[in-house]
Amino acid sequence: QIVAGTPAKQIGRIDPESGQYHWFNKE
Repeated sequence: QIVAGTPAKQIGRIDPESGQYHWFNKE
C-alpha cells in the first residue's frame, strides 16, 4: 500500500494477479 499526504490516503495499489501497479489518481 502506498500512501501520501496528511492525513495519509492510499494513492495506488498493486494488482495481486498481474503484479501491475494501479494509481487511483492517474493523470
